[in-house]
Amino acid sequence: MEKESYGWVLVLVILLLIGSSMLMGHGYLWIGMGFGFMLMLLFWLVVIWLIFQLANEKSEGNHSIEILREMFAKGEITKKKFEQMKKEIV
Repeated sequence: MEKESYGWVLVLVILLLIGSSMLMGHGYLWIGMGFGFMLMLLFWLVVIWLIFQLANEKSEGNHSIEILREMFAKGEITKKKFEQMKKEIV
């Protein structure tokens, strides 16, 4: 996912939190509480989703090392080339 998308998610969550806090006054406390619970649930779902997205991005680097090891095991690259490419990846 692009980094711009993370920004839009953050802006959306902030706007929803501001909107729900406005419902707390003027006799709409019960609406604000119910809406607040849904927003809290949405917030934690977004946080968990972002954690998984970031974890998937980091695991892609490990995938590159696995491909490099396979190439070395098949004899497609030399040990010197393997070490050089490994340094570039890490």
